[in-house]
Amino acid sequence: MEIEGEGDESPQMVITTEEDEEVVLYWHNGARSKPIRDLATGYQDGNAEDKATLDYYRYCIKAIARLLHYITVYYITVHYITVHYITVYYITVYNSS
Repeated sequence: MEIEGEGDESPQMVITTEEDEEVVLYWHNGARSKPIRDLATGYQDGNAEDKATLDYYRYCIKAIARLLHYITVYYITVHYITVHYITVYYITVYNSS
């Protein structure tokens, strides 16, 4: 906690928090783990195991992204067809009398 204020200004309390959190990747059912920063550094340094680990997880993330894209396209298509069909059905049935 700090108190700031200059000259005739009324002092103001400023609360600052500093947290250093680390993201750790676990694999082999938690038997292996390594911080993401260390994996990235190992990848840049040419560590074959770190490169293989990051390449594998990059592949998984891309596969999940593609799957979510296809699900979204499918949902939008079904939603459009449903709304269009209901509208056409409503106009045909209820306006034909």
